[in-house]
Parts: sequence; structure tokens; C-alpha cells
Amino acid sequence: MENTIRIKTAIAVVTAMALLILPFYVFGARCYESRSMCDDIADLGTREIEIFPNPLFMDAESKDLVDTWGAARRNGNTHEGTDILADRGTYMVMPTDGVVDRTGVSGLGGKHVFIYIGGGEKLYFAHLDDWAPGLSEGDVLEKGDLVGYVGNTGATYTVPHLHLAIYENGVAENPYPRMKDTDWTLKEKMRHLDSIIDDARDEESEARKIFARHGDVIQEAIADDIRIPDLLEDLVEGKIKKEEDREVIESDIEEAQEFNLFEENIGVATDTSSSDIKRLQRFLRDVEDAAVRINGEFDDETEEAVKDFQEKYSTQVLDIWGLDRATGYVGITTRLKMNYLIQSGATSCPVFTEYNSLAQNVTGTEVRETQELLRELDLYNGKADGRFDLETHNAMIEFQEKFDATMLKPWGLIQGTGYKYKTTNKFMNYLRGCDTGEIQLEGRGSFDF
Repeated sequence: MENTIRIKTAIAVVTAMALLILPFYVFGARCYESRSMCDDIADLGTREIEIFPNPLFMDAESKDLVDTWGAARRNGNTHEGTDILADRGTYMVMPTDGVVDRTGVSGLGGKHVFIYIGGGEKLYFAHLDDWAPGLSEGDVLEKGDLVGYVGNTGATYTVPHLHLAIYENGVAENPYPRMKDTDWTLKEKMRHLDSIIDDARDEESEARKIFARHGDVIQEAIADDIRIPDLLEDLVEGKIKKEEDREVIESDIEEAQEFNLFEENIGVATDTSSSDIKRLQRFLRDVEDAAVRINGEFDDETEEAVKDFQEKYSTQVLDIWGLDRATGYVGITTRLKMNYLIQSGATSCPVFTEYNSLAQNVTGTEVRETQELLRELDLYNGKADGRFDLETHNAMIEFQEKFDATMLKPWGLIQGTGYKYKTTNKFMNYLRGCDTGEIQLEGRGSFDF
């Protein structure tokens, strides 16, 4: 009798365990995760997602994508994925609903994440600079939710990029055909930016970063009467002030905008006309409330007023040269700061946002803007034809080396690269009257001036 009871009890236990385990293999379509996670994966459906936009929703359009599947690799293998080049820190979002399978770090993929999508497939995001805050196994993600940020972990020999692949039963498939004909709408972009800002640790800082980088897209949304995130709207309307903005307000901007740009250096040892010195003196008096006489002579009180101006804006005028004291000489950075005040508000900022080089984004409006700026600085003699050719490349090298403190030294470089990248864009925007704020230096911290 006792044996019969034991046998029945054992059968009952085994049956109960089977009922618990069975759904993971049968009803969950060979799902080996927890029951709740398998239920979430099942909710994604059995139909394969045939079309979806690329995950870099603010930085890449379908026309920008290149099919890199099958390309040769340094180890002799072929490439199993689509690479999308973008600046470090670029947002990567879900192109469709999904459930996080796992995150990890590997030698080749660096920081990566596998995410279940419909049809029993997984998306593989590799070389991340970092994951979205708190991203973990089992998280249920909706289309547009933040996954992480573009980097080059595991592939430090390359520029930052997203490596994207689709996996089914452990076999990689090419995602390019599914992304090549579809894009995010402006309304979707604004909605997903809203979520990213809401989830950020410092919402205001996140909004400033977005505004600095994607101001043109935000303006486009406004023109199309599409709602933009509240904090971005506040930035557009000037309700939120950057530290630099607060500093500018101390000057009389309306008075500054009455002046023409300062094109020539001015100092004791320069051959400057009396009219140009008078213009400088009027600028110092009217804009900075300096006690100077308008006499057309670069006298001691004028020099002291220039020093006061340089110390007031030391981060942009002195620090980028490594100077710890004012010179009283109106050189290039002093003129740039004066011109910034004169142009403040006159430019739709930022002007420069793309990564341009001989090999990337080689044509377009921004290249033409770059050529025009280099020509104004007497560094480029060619046509502003919007083609990033060798002449433009060489002019960019000369430009970077001339102002190496802002474009090269932050990276630890001593020679120009010719690549129009983060610090180069920042300085070029500054020359156009835009301060784009702090930027991240890919493992070297941040930089501002």
C-alpha cells in the first residue's frame, strides 16, 4: 500500500513538473526562457518582420545604407551583418517590438545585445559604446525604445558604427534588404525623442544634446506642424539657457549686432587704421560697458579693456591656446568671440553636424558650407561645389593644424587628419556663431571651450 502511495505521489510530482516544463518547449515554440519571458516572446507573433527601418532613427536614412554583407574581413572570414557608420554615442532604437534575450561583451562584437523579434528571429546589435540605462534580459521593448549607443567596442581599429544582423536558429541573415526601402516618419522621430528625454537621468542635458545635434530635424518638424518634445520646444523658444547663453546675455547683444565683423587683428604692434581701432573701442564701450575713449589710438585703457574681455571669455579666447593670462592683443580667438556676439541669433544652429571626409558623406550642402568657410579663411581656393575632394581635404588639414588646440589636441593629435568630425564641427559651428556645447571624446572624456 505504502509503495502504491509513493508511486502515485511520484507520478503526480512528475506530471506536475511536466505540465510546468511542457509549455516552454511546445506551446512556446521551443522557448527555453522563463515562462513569463516565453509568454512575452510568444506575444511578438510567429510572422517574420519583413520590413523595418534602420535603428539609427535620427542619423541614417535608407538611402544612406550600404549592403556590407559578405565583405572580406581581416581574419579571412566574410562579414555577416550590415554596418551603419555614425558618430559615437548615436542613439540606436528598436526598429520593431522585441524582448531582450541577453547582453554581453565579446572579443569581436564588443558590447552587444541579442533581442527577440517576431517570427522566432533575433536582432544582434554589436560594437555598442554602451547599452541603454538599465537594459537587461527579459525587458519588453516597443518600436522606438532605446537599445544603446553607437561605438566601436570589439573593433577599435574601425570608426564607430553599428553592426546589425538577424539570427534564426543560430544562423545569421542579412538585415539590409528589410531596411533599404523604409524610413522613420518625422512624427515617429519626435515621439521617440520624447521617450529618450523622459528616461534620461538629466532630461535638460539630454534635450540640449539632441537640440545641438538635430536642430535641423527639429525645425523641420516645427515647419510641418508636428509636436516636438516640451524641452526641445523650450530650447527653440529660448526658455532654457546654456551656460554660454547666460554669459552672452551679460553683453548687450542688440548693440553687438550693430557692428560689422572684425576681420583683422588689432594691437600695439599692428598697422591698424584709426577707424578700425575706433570701431573696436566703440564695441568695448557699447557692448562691454568698458571705460574707453573713442580716439582711434590703441592706448593703455583700450588694451586693458581688451584684457578684461579676454578674461571674461577665457575658455574660448585664452584656454584653447593654453594661455593663463590675457594678452590685450585682438588676435584670432578674441575676434572670433567678438564676431560670435555680433552674429548671435543670426544663424540657424548648428550649421555643421555631418562626419565628412574623402570616404564618407563626400557630397552635399554641408560640404559646400565647409568649402565656403575654408575659403573665407583663405585656406581653400577651389570652387564651393559641394564635393569633398583632395583639395578640400588638404585645406581641412591646414585648418585643423592652424587651430590645433580646438580640433586636434583634445584627441591627442599633432597633425591634421582632414576628417571633419566632432571637434572640427564644433569649432566650425563656433566660427558661424553657434556654441554646440560639450562633446564626448570617445574614451578621452569630454571637451568644451
